[in-house]
Amino acid sequence: MKKISLIVSLSFLVLLLIAGCEKSSSDWMKYETDKDGNVYSYSKGSIKVDSANNSVQVLAKEIYTDVGKTMELQSRIKDGLSVEEYGNFSYKTCLYEIDCKKSNIAVLAISHYDKNNKVIYAGGETKQKKWFEIQPDSMTDALKKEICSGR
Repeated sequence: MKKISLIVSLSFLVLLLIAGCEKSSSDWMKYETDKDGNVYSYSKGSIKVDSANNSVQVLAKEIYTDVGKTMELQSRIKDGLSVEEYGNFSYKTCLYEIDCKKSNIAVLAISHYDKNNKVIYAGGETKQKKWFEIQPDSMTDALKKEICSGR
């Protein structure tokens, strides 16, 4: 009887763990795929609205294809940045602030991850935000449309 009770309890625990994992992964909403096949998504749970300033903070993710990885690495080399730990580079996350009214965006933080979800780079603006104009039909424009819709 104790053995059956243990099996039922363990089965229930496994079910809860699986359900918990499903919930966290469904927080990411895909909003675009680029011509190279890179997939762009944002975390619904990360959205922070600042109505007074018409701005929204959101955590976004870009999952790279092989072509996208190559382009990102070439960009880092061109900019004189290290690619030493980028052998298993997989995706990046960016914490953005979007000014919905002015159509501007600032990168507050950026992290690069390998296939094992290990951070291989982390950085961000520390003192003053650097704002960029969101270009029409860009990936950031697609994100702005998703995040600022109805705000």
